Amino acid sequence: MPGVDRPTQLYRYASQLPETVWNALSRKEASANIILPFAEKARDHHQDDRQLWIVYYNEDRDVVFVLSCTEGPLGKYPIFIFTPMSQEELAQPNVTDPVELLALTLLDSIPDARQRVFSVFSCVPVARKFAESWNNLTKAQIEEAPYYDATLTYCTGDTITDASIARPLPQDLSISLRRADESHVEKVGHLCRSFSQLSEPYVLDEEGARREAQLLVSNQEVWIHLIQRGSSEWDVASLVATTRQSKNVSAVTKVYTNPEWRNFGCAERLLRRVCKELLAHKEQIVLFVGTELCNARDVYRRVGFQGLDPGQQDPIDGVEQWLEIGFKGTALGHW
Repeated sequence: MPGVDRPTQLYRYASQLPETVWNALSRKEASANIILPFAEKARDHHQDDRQLWIVYYNEDRDVVFVLSCTEGPLGKYPIFIFTPMSQEELAQPNVTDPVELLALTLLDSIPDARQRVFSVFSCVPVARKFAESWNNLTKAQIEEAPYYDATLTYCTGDTITDASIARPLPQDLSISLRRADESHVEKVGHLCRSFSQLSEPYVLDEEGARREAQLLVSNQEVWIHLIQRGSSEWDVASLVATTRQSKNVSAVTKVYTNPEWRNFGCAERLLRRVCKELLAHKEQIVLFVGTELCNARDVYRRVGFQGLDPGQQDPIDGVEQWLEIGFKGTALGHW
C-alpha cells in the first residue's frame, strides 16, 4: 500500500478501505450510490482480488475522490468516480491534477489497463477530465458520442405523488403488481433483453438476458406489472429493478415496459408502488435517466423525482448531470 504521505492510496479489498472513506461515501449517500452498495457487499469477500479502489486525499487527509475499478456477476463495470465536491468546486482548475493522478495510478495498478478501461462514469466535469487524462496517458481514442448522458435525480417521502387517475384502464384489463418470482424469469428475461437493445453498447444476447433476469429474481430485486386482457394468459407488462441498496438509499436501475402494453400507465403505476414500498424503510430513491428520454423523464417527474421539469433552470441540490464516456478498441464489460 502506498505511504500515507501520498495523495492517492490504492486498496485491493473493500475491507481495507479506512473509516474516513466509508464516512465520505455515507455523507453523500445518493451521489455515492454508484460505488457504496457494491463496496459494502465486497467488504465481506476478502478473497475477491478482482476489485480495486483508488482514493485521492487532500493535504488535510479529507477524501476528495473515490475511484472504483470493479467487476460484477455479468461482467466488468466502467470506471466509477465519486466526489463529495460541489459543482462549484469542480469548476475550479485545480481539479485537473488530482484526476490526472487518479488516471496515472490506475494505469500503473491493473494489468491490460488499456483494454480494461472501456468507459468512465462520473459527474460531467470529472468524467471529461478523466477521459482527457486517460487519452493523454494511453492514447486511447474517446468515442465521439457518450455512452450515457444522464440526470441523477431522487424521490423522497415528501416528494412522491399519489396515484394518477389520468389514464384509467379499460374494463377488460386486469392488473397485479408484485415482486417477480421464479415463474417469471423467462418473461423478465425477454424484457431485460429488449431494454438492453435500447442501451447501446450494452446489448445482451438471449443467454445474457436470462442470466440477468435470474439474478434479479433470485436477489428479489425486480418488481413486475402483470396484466391480463379478459381471460387470456397473464403477461408481464413492465418491470422495475432496484439493484443498488445502502442504508438510507435505494437506486432504481431499470424501468422498462413491453411495447405491446404501452400507453396504459404501467411504468408509472409500478414505479410509484415500488418507490412507496422502498420509502417505508429508506430515505431516498435515486435513479439515472437519459437527458434525451423525454417520455421517461415525464413518467419519473409525475412519480415525484426532482429536477426533471422541462422548464427547470435553477439548480436543485442532489440533482446532478453525469456522463459515461467510452474508449475505442477496449474489452466491453456490462452494467
